Amino acid sequence: MPPDHDQTTLPAGAVARRLRAVLVGLLVAVPCYAGGVLLGIGLVQAFSDNGHDRSVEAAMTGAFFVGPVAAVAGFVCGALVFARRSRAAV
Repeated sequence: MPPDHDQTTLPAGAVARRLRAVLVGLLVAVPCYAGGVLLGIGLVQAFSDNGHDRSVEAAMTGAFFVGPVAAVAGFVCGALVFARRSRAAV
């Protein structure tokens, strides 16, 4: 006999709200990544003592460290804020 899944399945509305929260999180993550890249470039250009290849250091730091950190933070914040607002509206 198959196990009873009534307690583990979500109602259709809850699944749709979670998917919308993920979509909103992704839409927020994209501009946060771009802003993080620019912020990383600016910080390295302002504070780095590297005189040999400062522009490469700035680009790599922005694209591969500060940008992804900002994108993850933006995704989490966007998804959580949307989920809380959509839950409060119900």
